[in-house]
Amino acid sequence: MFRLKENYLRLVFGNLRVGLTFTVALTVIFLSIYQIDRLSREGFLAKVRSETTSEMLNVRRDIEGVLIEQSLVLRELATLIGGRPNITQTEFSSWVRHITDVDSSAITIAAAPDLVVSLVYPFEGNQDFLGFDYRESDELLVDVLNTLSSGEDLMVGPIGLARGGLGIILRAPVYIPSEGTSWGIVSIILDYQKFVDNVGLTEAALTYDLLIDFPVPSNEYQAPFFGAKDVLANDPISLIFDFPYGALRLHATPKGGWLKALPAQWQERGTMAVIAAGFLFLLSYTIWLSESRKLAKTRLTNGLEALDDGFVMFDEDNNVIIWNKKYAEMYDYPEQVLRYGTHYSKLVESNIQRGRFKGLETETERVKQLNRWRQTMSESTSGPQHNVSIDKEQKLSDGRTIRVSDRVMADGNYVGLRVDITDLSGERDKAFADLEKSNSNLTKLVESGSRKLVRRTEQLAKLEKIASLGRLTAGIAHDFNNL
Repeated sequence: MFRLKENYLRLVFGNLRVGLTFTVALTVIFLSIYQIDRLSREGFLAKVRSETTSEMLNVRRDIEGVLIEQSLVLRELATLIGGRPNITQTEFSSWVRHITDVDSSAITIAAAPDLVVSLVYPFEGNQDFLGFDYRESDELLVDVLNTLSSGEDLMVGPIGLARGGLGIILRAPVYIPSEGTSWGIVSIILDYQKFVDNVGLTEAALTYDLLIDFPVPSNEYQAPFFGAKDVLANDPISLIFDFPYGALRLHATPKGGWLKALPAQWQERGTMAVIAAGFLFLLSYTIWLSESRKLAKTRLTNGLEALDDGFVMFDEDNNVIIWNKKYAEMYDYPEQVLRYGTHYSKLVESNIQRGRFKGLETETERVKQLNRWRQTMSESTSGPQHNVSIDKEQKLSDGRTIRVSDRVMADGNYVGLRVDITDLSGERDKAFADLEKSNSNLTKLVESGSRKLVRRTEQLAKLEKIASLGRLTAGIAHDFNNL
């Protein structure tokens, strides 16, 4: 197991090209994860900013609704007063009492002819405000005069009230149309805390850090209308209020600022890390397989090139897939003929055309043999059949003798071994010649001995015959003597 791991690491990281590939892959993966992480965070922040903007639009709508309604109330009072400049306190209170759009946060409505407050509503609790002269307040006079000269409504606040607490003051100029002169101003004082409660600012501040300020602060009050200026340091979303009182800006961020990381960002990063690790493992395993294959191929090639004999391999369709240098040299194949994918029949035709086989020394012989070969192929229904196991000898035109041994493998491919047995063939032929000569001499010796043996046999037969006659004669003589 350790040996396998060692080989794996050496194959994957021990090669400069593989190392560069792995480094590039790591860089691409890192950059991809970084981009995905960045885009995910940006998408989340965009979503949060969109949600925050939507919530602030609701807040702005409620604020504008209340302030515009109060502006209309002021304009209605200014119109009534302009038509009746000598209005009494009783008439003023009656008019205001019948205006239904006065906001519940309104605590005082006052009118100041010639910039001196002489009309208030409700009368009870506001008597101390009667007789207030704006011309005696350098702080308030500038804004009041601006209102009269511009003819536009003005809002200031929040400011401290004499009765305590904070208030928002809305002012509108009053003119006498029949005379074309300025009558004075009319004002509505809103309870600040009740106003921010009514328009939803108090509730919104629980979720968001808010700031509402004036693009151009008034002389009376230069502090923010609501919230703290620290919000501006956190890249808030910003909305502009546009109503008769001028402009207000609303700035907002989520409570504590924008999130630095997504709620599930580390989980997503962990998932991406696992995916990246899996990809790197697959990449390294693929590289290992590729390098192992290359190494095995290199070893096979080196082994084949180290052979003193020719080696060739064909696939199941009789196309060349592997060969060694010795094989190419044996038949002196041109490079354009012996290459990957060359069909076996093309090799045979090349050998015939170049007269590589014995007996094809002349052009006529080569043409005849090539025609016979092509005729054989045309008569075969499946092309030349070479993927069978064979053992034979080939006589080449240069006098060499090649031993051909082809073997079919289980997958249908087959390998061929080409052994130059020219020297062995010569010795074998000489041995056969010597054996034939010895056999001839032995035959002659056997024939001579046979003739001698026949003659000797004939002589022995004659002698045996004579001896038999002698014994017969002796017997006859003996018998004759006994008579």
